[in-house]
Amino acid sequence: MLFLRWWATQLLALVPRQLRDGPADALVVTPDGATPEGLDVRLEGRKRGRLGPARHLRLDQAGLASLRRLRGRRRLVLQAPAGALLVRDVVLPLAAARDPAAVLRYEMDRLTPFTAAEVFWRWSDLRRDRAGDRLLLRLSVVPRDSLAAVRDALAAANLRPDRLEAAVPGGGTVLLDAGAATGQIRGLAILCACLAPVAAALPLLRQERTAVAVEARIASLRPLAARAEVLRQGQGADVVSAERARIGDPLQALAALAVLLPADTVLSELSLQSGRLELQGDTAAAARLIGLLAAAPDFRDPAFTAPVTRAADGPGERFTLRAALVP
Repeated sequence: MLFLRWWATQLLALVPRQLRDGPADALVVTPDGATPEGLDVRLEGRKRGRLGPARHLRLDQAGLASLRRLRGRRRLVLQAPAGALLVRDVVLPLAAARDPAAVLRYEMDRLTPFTAAEVFWRWSDLRRDRAGDRLLLRLSVVPRDSLAAVRDALAAANLRPDRLEAAVPGGGTVLLDAGAATGQIRGLAILCACLAPVAAALPLLRQERTAVAVEARIASLRPLAARAEVLRQGQGADVVSAERARIGDPLQALAALAVLLPADTVLSELSLQSGRLELQGDTAAAARLIGLLAAAPDFRDPAFTAPVTRAADGPGERFTLRAALVP
């Protein structure tokens, strides 16, 4: 149950905020005019879609601090001043239904006194007249200049509005999203609805894939685990003794090597694998090492595997040799 609740929360986060929030609690800020003393705004609390009593605030340093306290955890909504909203119905060819926003953006200066860059705007789909090959839209426009002063003041105080809107005469509001269309949001909602089953199934598929990979890894390690169990049950001593008889005693070889090597010999590499000893380092006279190892009872067949060279950082010689352990 806890997992399903958590997963539902994750899926809800994929839905656009405008759709999932609904009439959330908000603090509505509306420009109330500029005076020589400063910029005034009207504040109204909105709860469950209803506005509370209005109060006026000056956006000076003290007013911005008060606004931050009043906001709390509520959303901050910036509303266009009264009279700033321009609404008109637009008729476009039905072919424009593929991307009405692009057509409206291009035709904005013909449809309104502004260019698209000078306004916040939104369109809504009214009707599609297929018989008349027409698309009827409603275009809502608010000049950016009507909100510029308040937006700049809020930005200077690191207060960013969560949404921009304008009051519609007769009641209600229209959401302004700098040209984002209701149709676009509807498309995002449809896309989210289509992707929701995929998103819900993807973790289960990944979990199943991971489980299969883990099972395969466990199966590949079973032989090693069986060998380890044999060693743990006391049969490891026989195995170690058999290997020591076959390739020699590594610890005994290292002890003998520590006694044999002259004091002026410095090893840079030492490897002991499958009964073969490899040494690399610097010494005063490399040739004598062959005689020392050949005379030792623990080693046989010593030989240089690379030419002996003069060490670049000293008077000694650099060598690389190999010898076999005596079982």
